[in-house]
Amino acid sequence: MYYFQYCNEKIHKIGIKNGQLIFLDHKKEELETEAALGILDDGQFQCKCAEIYTLWKKGQIKKLPKFLQKMLKEELK
Repeated sequence: MYYFQYCNEKIHKIGIKNGQLIFLDHKKEELETEAALGILDDGQFQCKCAEIYTLWKKGQIKKLPKFLQKMLKEELK
C-alpha cells in the first residue's frame, strides 16, 4: 500500500516497510537537503515529501497526514 503526495508538481509515492517510511521518488540525500532547507526557512518546505520526512524523523507522527498515520499503525501490528 502506498500514500500518494503531491510534491514539486508531481505525484510521489511513500511506502512503509518494517515501520520505516520509504520515499520512492527521492534519494535520501535529496530528502535530507530539502528537509534542512525547510527547517532553515521557518518550516516552509518547498518539497512536501521532505516535510513528511522531517515530521517522521522527529517522531511527530500525529502531525502526519491521517492516511499515512493509519498505514504506519497497520504496519506496526
